[in-house]
Amino acid sequence: MELWYYTTIAKGEDQQQFARKEKGPVPQIVLLRLLEKGIIDPSTSDSITMAWKQGMESWQPIHTVPPFKEVVEIQNKQWYYIDNDGAQKGPIFTRNILRKLRECGEIDGMSLVFSCSGDMTEWKPISEVPQLKNEVTKMAQEEEAAEKAMQFVENEENTKQLIFDSSTGDFEELLKTTTQTNSNTSKVETTE
Repeated sequence: MELWYYTTIAKGEDQQQFARKEKGPVPQIVLLRLLEKGIIDPSTSDSITMAWKQGMESWQPIHTVPPFKEVVEIQNKQWYYIDNDGAQKGPIFTRNILRKLRECGEIDGMSLVFSCSGDMTEWKPISEVPQLKNEVTKMAQEEEAAEKAMQFVENEENTKQLIFDSSTGDFEELLKTTTQTNSNTSKVETTE
């Protein structure tokens, strides 16, 4: 597993000065998700996010480092879109299109989009644009995993809980009365 450090610095700041501001180490997948969700901004008018891992000579701007470069390019791509009321809107960044899909229902998978980068010749539904389709698929998988991880169902007769089973990499439903397990796990109490 590749572990990365990152930091955001003021443009022009000396690399020796920002070593004390570093965050990490974090797994590569975590850093990718932070970029995808816009939690880490690769570059603004006055700051830049730098990345480094063991084996690199020096800190590099995150938007120039594979595999982050591709994510930054996708997230910084701008689009025009037709909302559910038929109005043309944009330009808007990829992450903002995804936010509109997820949160406000202003657009859906059939909403038409057009790339500002000149790589499209016609308007297409979001579901037919490979870059957006991949991002929507990732978003749906993450939401499903989060839902599964947080899920619990209660009804009048019993309480069901899901727990993560690290041996299978999946969640299992518990429907047990008070159970004592070995010293490696904790006591689980649910009603049946």
